[in-house]
Amino acid sequence: MAKGLSLARSFYLAGHRVIGIDISRGAAISSGSFSEAVQKHYVVDSPVSEKEGGQKRYEDALLNIIKTERVDLWICVSGVASTIEDAVAAERIRQETKCAVFQPSPETCRTLQDKNLFIQHTDKIGLDVPETVCVTSHAEALNFIKDKESSGKKYILKSVALDDVSRSNMTLFPRPKEEESKAFISKLPISTSHPWLFQEYITGREFCAHSVVSKGQLRAFVGCPSSELPMHYKGLELYSKHSLKLREFTQRYVESFESGCMTGQVSFDVLINGEDGELKLFPRECNPRTRTAVVLFEDAPDQLCEAYLSLLEPTSEEMGNGDSTVKCFVPDHTETKQYYWFGHDLVTLFLLPMMEGQGVLQGLREFFTHLFLWDDATFRSWDPAPFWWLYHVYWPTLFLQCLFSGTRWSRVNVSTTRVFEM
Repeated sequence: MAKGLSLARSFYLAGHRVIGIDISRGAAISSGSFSEAVQKHYVVDSPVSEKEGGQKRYEDALLNIIKTERVDLWICVSGVASTIEDAVAAERIRQETKCAVFQPSPETCRTLQDKNLFIQHTDKIGLDVPETVCVTSHAEALNFIKDKESSGKKYILKSVALDDVSRSNMTLFPRPKEEESKAFISKLPISTSHPWLFQEYITGREFCAHSVVSKGQLRAFVGCPSSELPMHYKGLELYSKHSLKLREFTQRYVESFESGCMTGQVSFDVLINGEDGELKLFPRECNPRTRTAVVLFEDAPDQLCEAYLSLLEPTSEEMGNGDSTVKCFVPDHTETKQYYWFGHDLVTLFLLPMMEGQGVLQGLREFFTHLFLWDDATFRSWDPAPFWWLYHVYWPTLFLQCLFSGTRWSRVNVSTTRVFEM
């Protein structure tokens, strides 16, 4: 993942020894394992593997690496499917070693990752939320749509659990015709074990607010425009009203967990409307883990590492000096580079417009703007191997695995090296 590689490079440039750990993905070896920033690299079985006892084997492997390498700090760079498993492993690591762990508790991760629990908690602490209703049957879903036909509001429907197929679907309900709603709903696997959410559709700009949180305090923060599948990262201006509002929202939110002492990385997807007046924030969901937006810190490795390493320092209360002032590093947008992924742009801005004969000039203009004025998030002149491996070995290997296994996929995320299976 680009986020893991970015963190490894930051710690390396700040003078630290970096140990990389990856989840096994068959023959597809992570490009980050070839980085100059990673002194040693390990591959372990996934905690969510189909083999029995996957979680224990995963924890045992982590503990063995931490003890062998004498690791001081473990920063979880979880995938979406293993965030809670990493939080469970973190509890055991804290109990059995002296290694500090940058990860929220399992309970916090469950609340933040579950779309329904997240909205409920947001409402509970007095923040604005879009109207959200959970349904557990097709009949319940159709009744909700019928009740809202005269409201004038529109709603999107999304799975509470991880669902690669439906996550990009922005179909609005109620549909113009009742038959359309019935036809759409009938195809969805809605049940008590697989609930879905109707969420009010709110117009506005979408932003990502990513933070490094240590003992309940923001130690590093960055805000940036976002989308359903962000592949271009450009930070907000340091003192822009959007950045300040997102930071204020994030601090208030993290203080509501673990008695105000939460430690970890949190990233909120937030809709903001009211551009010309008072800004109103509507959080949609949360990722309680490292987000790819961490690449926006790469120009300041020392400050970013200081934010993480603050976990190893005693608090002002523990030192008894009474000074509760905490520094939060926010990169200055005027000095921060903008990031893209060459492979993504090559396909979406160059090859596809050429093949379809539409938007060619616009695509070429954007492609070459990124190529010459932005920075690829993987390529570094002092560390070129990960870029070469990613496009010449990793992706071809992964696509061949899908071909031979019969795995169907709808799209890929180059930044997270994730294939969205169908």
